[in-house]
Amino acid sequence: MVLPASEPPASKLAYFANAPLFVFLAVVMALYVAANLLVLHGDGMETLGDAAQQFFIGTVGAYLGICLSNLVWDAAFR
Repeated sequence: MVLPASEPPASKLAYFANAPLFVFLAVVMALYVAANLLVLHGDGMETLGDAAQQFFIGTVGAYLGICLSNLVWDAAFR
C-alpha cells in the first residue's frame, strides 16, 4: 500500500507491514535451496556459497517483485 505524502502512517509499525511476507519468502526459499543442495543436486548448486547466493537472490528478488507489483497496483487503481 502506498501512502500519500500528506498522510503518514498511524504508527511506526505500519512501515513493517510487509515483514510477514518477507519472512514467508525467506522460509520458502530456504526450503527450496535445501532441497536443491541436499536432494535434487540441480541448478548447478554444488557449494554452500552457491546455495547462499541462490537464497539471497531468490528471497530479495521475489520480495522486491511483490513490492513493485503492489506499488503498480496501487498507482493504477487508486
